[in-house]
Amino acid sequence: MSNRSLRWSFPRAFVTGLSAFLLAGCSVYYNTYFNAEKAHGQAIRLREKRLDLNPEDTLVVSPEEKAKLERAIVKSSKVLELWPDNKKYAPKAVFLIAESYLLMEDYDQAALKYAEFIRYFPAHENIPLARAHRAKALYLDGQKLNARDELAALLATNPQGEAKREAMLLSARMQVDENSGAEGLALYETLLAEGAFTTPEARVEAHWQAARLAFSLREWEKARRHALAPEIKILPPRLQYRNQKLAILCLYEMGRYDEGIAEVASLMKQKQFRLARPDLQLLQARGHEGKQDWTRANLLYRRAAEAAARTAVSAEAFYRIALHFWIADNREDSARAYFDSAAVSGTQFEFGSLGDQKSRALGRILELRVPDTTGSYATRPHYQDFTIAEIYLFDLGRSDSARRHLDRIVADTAEDSVHTRRAFYALAWLEEEAGNKARADSLYGVLMKRYPGTEWAKQAEKNLGMPPTVQTLEDKAHLLFLEAERRRFAGEDIATRVIPAYREVAAQYPASQDAGKALFVIAFLREEQAVAPPFSTVAIDSARAAYQAVRTAYPGTIYAEKAGAKLDGGGDAPVPGGGDGQGSADESAGEPEDNNEGKPVVESVDPKDEEDLY
Repeated sequence: MSNRSLRWSFPRAFVTGLSAFLLAGCSVYYNTYFNAEKAHGQAIRLREKRLDLNPEDTLVVSPEEKAKLERAIVKSSKVLELWPDNKKYAPKAVFLIAESYLLMEDYDQAALKYAEFIRYFPAHENIPLARAHRAKALYLDGQKLNARDELAALLATNPQGEAKREAMLLSARMQVDENSGAEGLALYETLLAEGAFTTPEARVEAHWQAARLAFSLREWEKARRHALAPEIKILPPRLQYRNQKLAILCLYEMGRYDEGIAEVASLMKQKQFRLARPDLQLLQARGHEGKQDWTRANLLYRRAAEAAARTAVSAEAFYRIALHFWIADNREDSARAYFDSAAVSGTQFEFGSLGDQKSRALGRILELRVPDTTGSYATRPHYQDFTIAEIYLFDLGRSDSARRHLDRIVADTAEDSVHTRRAFYALAWLEEEAGNKARADSLYGVLMKRYPGTEWAKQAEKNLGMPPTVQTLEDKAHLLFLEAERRRFAGEDIATRVIPAYREVAAQYPASQDAGKALFVIAFLREEQAVAPPFSTVAIDSARAAYQAVRTAYPGTIYAEKAGAKLDGGGDAPVPGGGDGQGSADESAGEPEDNNEGKPVVESVDPKDEEDLY
């Protein structure tokens, strides 16, 4: 081959290799990462558009946004599958996957991907931001100690820019969450005064968090001052509107409705807030409703709902119209129709979901109001009234309506073995909550007299602040069980003293929680006797029969389940109560817990929640 041909062959080979390299890089970008980045960007824009219409939308991600983020994850994963060593796009792909998971609030997966990014690309420019976001993901996933460690390591490197802002805000949030709202607000104000947030972006976010805390503490002036801090001018229109709206709500809370309505009118004239005009109409309506001008408020609510159909705005507008019909006009039929309209706007929105719940509750009440002509409730004559009262109280928040239905039950001479005593207790509790202590005490007294030895009487005694004297059947069964335990651990004769004591629990109180446990202990003791020398088939049969008695008499309990495991050969070797031989079965039984501080629902302890000692 001539020298000339050699000279030409090298450039040709070089160009061919360079072309292949460039084509490979183009393939990474155009075939995969480009599409991943595009999908992620589309998700962000969809989110911003949704929040432009309703800055207070609590939806994590819409179905459309989720589809885009999932596509970004799939395409980024393809990059890592085909070109894992690409120095430019492999780290970008991992980071984009982590960011997508964070947006979807899949914090566990986000933290894992950020950790992967940090481990494999330690020199990348996004490492500080990745560490800040990993700390955030860990914290929101409940891994607070790991989040603190990650955040401390990041702050030790003196991060700058967005990473520093994210780190400072997360640090403040951690401290706020650990203290009271007032302490959290004071912390934000101190940090702002000391200049801890060095960038305008960080300061405006700190002001917003302080505004939210102050609003929750009903410090309206302070909340308004933080919401309208000068730094908000750097925010995009959507976030500026968020702050302006909170400031207007503060005026409404202070009763300064005309000032708030005037500020709404001013915002409606600004082009940058044109997308928020339906929500501004809704906000204006709330001001007129606060002024007791329902005619104007109703008109504005309807205009807002029409201008933004099937959105969070229409859901809230219909919901507030429904509330007026329901509370102010006491027209449940009209209220239900508008609650339905709120639900149709979208149950993914807060007020759409609330409208759906209330509509279903009112529908159920209508069903229960139909007279019982079939005799279905002959043995439970107060079922309908009591169920309606529960719906009014727990689903609709109308204690006045609940009390009316409970009053009817209490005044009726017909006894309902299930609901009468519950109605007495519920009504007494509601009267106490309403400040009618004399009537509440009277009802508690009647309850204790008519239903002695019940959990209702025991709770009534406690609510009255009386020394505990009521002994329920459960209490009496438990005392017998404790006596059997005492004999067992005192070393008394198993056959003649201990087993008969446990058997007495089941014999006298067969429906108690301790009855099943007592029979299980008997079976356990029989098994111990069977495996101890001298071995006896009679003893083994006795133990098997004892376990069978538990499974037959107490199906569905933890003791029946354990007995079945023994009989089927899957049970563990018997374990005596307590590692030192001093344990007692009552330690696992527990006492009936207070339910919602004495609210009118008293539940028994679920034996499945017990850490059984046998």
